[in-house]
Amino acid sequence: MPRGGLENLKAENSRLLRDEIRRGATVHRALPEIVTLNSTDICNLKCVMCPRNLAQGTFRLEDRVVEYVADELFPTALKTNLTTAGGEPLGPGFDVILERALRYGVRIDVVTNGMLLDGEIFARMLPALDHLNVSVDCSVPAVYERLRVGGSFDRLLANLEEIHAVRARERDDVLFSMSAVVMKSNLPYLPELIRFAAEHRAGGVVLQRLRHEVKPTWEEDVPSHYAPEEIEGHLARTEAAAREAGINLYQAELGRPNLFHREQRPKVPETLDGAGVCYFLSQSFSVMYTGEVYPCCKPTDYKLGDVRFESPIDIWNGEPLQKLRAAHFSRRGTLFCSGCEYAPHLPARGEPRVNEVLRRGRRAYAHVANNVVRRASERLRPKVFETAPPAHVRLDPVPPANGLPPLEARALGVRHEAGAVHPRDGSFWFVKESSLWRCADALEPPEWKLALENPGGGEAACLAALDSGAFLVSFEGSGELLRVEGDEATSALELSDARSRVRRNAVTQAPDSAIWAGEYGVFPGARCAWLYRSVDDGRTFEAVEHFPDVRHVHAVACSPSSGSLFVTTGDLPTKQRTYVRSTGARSSRLALESWAGFTAIAFSGGFVHFGTDLSDENGFCRAREGLDGRLEFRPLHGELDLQVRQIERLADGRLFALGSLDENLTELRAVRRAALFLSDDDGAAWTVAHRFAADWSDAPERFVVLPGTPTRLATEGTRRPSAIRLP
Repeated sequence: MPRGGLENLKAENSRLLRDEIRRGATVHRALPEIVTLNSTDICNLKCVMCPRNLAQGTFRLEDRVVEYVADELFPTALKTNLTTAGGEPLGPGFDVILERALRYGVRIDVVTNGMLLDGEIFARMLPALDHLNVSVDCSVPAVYERLRVGGSFDRLLANLEEIHAVRARERDDVLFSMSAVVMKSNLPYLPELIRFAAEHRAGGVVLQRLRHEVKPTWEEDVPSHYAPEEIEGHLARTEAAAREAGINLYQAELGRPNLFHREQRPKVPETLDGAGVCYFLSQSFSVMYTGEVYPCCKPTDYKLGDVRFESPIDIWNGEPLQKLRAAHFSRRGTLFCSGCEYAPHLPARGEPRVNEVLRRGRRAYAHVANNVVRRASERLRPKVFETAPPAHVRLDPVPPANGLPPLEARALGVRHEAGAVHPRDGSFWFVKESSLWRCADALEPPEWKLALENPGGGEAACLAALDSGAFLVSFEGSGELLRVEGDEATSALELSDARSRVRRNAVTQAPDSAIWAGEYGVFPGARCAWLYRSVDDGRTFEAVEHFPDVRHVHAVACSPSSGSLFVTTGDLPTKQRTYVRSTGARSSRLALESWAGFTAIAFSGGFVHFGTDLSDENGFCRAREGLDGRLEFRPLHGELDLQVRQIERLADGRLFALGSLDENLTELRAVRRAALFLSDDDGAAWTVAHRFAADWSDAPERFVVLPGTPTRLATEGTRRPSAIRLP
């Protein structure tokens, strides 16, 4: 998706989220703005206050789990938090998170011990970095290395200097802070830490309370070793040091007011406090290194789900989280939430010591129960991200396009969004800027124009010519399908969601003249996979079937020989499926558990052809139309590894296909080029027929087969549309 499209998607999600919170909605159509990923409990240190001091961690979310969660939530998220709630976040799995954050324009908050944070890693994350916090605890080397067991103070200093060198070269607006868990050993040295932070250009210092519920560390318990007046004296000197150094001091966890001595921008996004619901429940989604999802950073027994076995979107609106939101909006409160500093609207209730006993008991029981359930789940439950290819025959890859001469191409005068050929007179029609245009040929200037209703102002996603000569048009985010006949445009179909659209690949006309259309949407929480049918030449449609657990319909195509309807769905792992609906059947049957979103379908020689839509390892698939035999897969390797956007059968029986890449796959686009592929043996083998420019300036989203001899293709959805003459 283009970066501008992502920005608009995030802005719409944020607007919708605030509206739903204002209304007190417990089910959110909007998705979380903040995604916390505690991806591992493996750490390079054994700090005295951490469970890793007792034993090394063993958990790490598989890369494909992280990719799955990111692909679901990052397109609408503004921020991902990487914390030390489990292990060191810059350790195993960090590269995957950073790649997805950069791909989807997500800012990063990271809390790190700094041992792995050299200048090279800092420079890589800098384009996405919002807030960097380095946990130091003490600036006295001997005390630092005693508290942060395994750490090297010299290594920390070297890394801080490398960070400073990078920041001196490249301007940034990163929020940079240091932090300390206040303990017996470092309390007297906190003023020195303030001065150390100022020397290394930190904007603030965060003081945190030692939490024994995380790991009992009574030997470092401050009230057990210092009198109240001593504690007050040390903290007062710390505040004075912050005032003298001119940096901010965040000490709310200690029950003291934060002190601000310099201006700084707010974090992205600002938390939605004071809305009658904790922002952890309405704005944030937190994944632990086990895959389990909990509401917040405080230890509770409110397990919301497990992203290894459930969709993050389903968890986001699952029953446990709905109940928690309702408890907040109603002010009823809960055992763990009432009295919490993150929920000031829920005052503490009951006797504090009794509540703490109840909390500990419930956490202990939940810990044992979750371990039992986790072990059973790993054996018995299918993992939601397991999308291995179905049984298939892997054929030789499509050969490279070495020495390929370019095909003859003539530039089209007008950049259009969607095009089609009139089935009766062969004239070329296209949509541009919410108007339908007609010209005698794609290379000729337009001679007629009809303005269309397009309240959302989005580009055309579909222009489909019907056998009668009428057209179906759908715009991005319009929520409807228009029918145009002559100079009259009417609304033929109101989709299930006002943000949906119909794409060209999802409109087909059957041999019995019925018209089928599939609904598509990429908005927050999209579950709009509806199939519609018209029996009156597209004047009206009825909803025929809903695929409730998938995001949308990718493609719809009707076999010209059997009349069977093929429907593909996407984009969720294990939900990328192919359905077949036989003539006269009341419902579709699941014919193929796809491992890829099939966005292209074509028929020839008794075969049905598909093209994959993956970030890598793409290829062409074909099978007999009944889909009851083997599936053949011919991979696209190296520079030809492209997403198959479209496959068309020409009048002479040949198949032509378009391979391209999503705009957000910038690194791949830098080394690959969009291409046209040709098969003259019903998809048994494919060759490269044409390669588009290396700068992607002429790479199309689709093509339209123009009438006449020789055959030409008109490209669309590109900065440089052209008519390409085929060999």
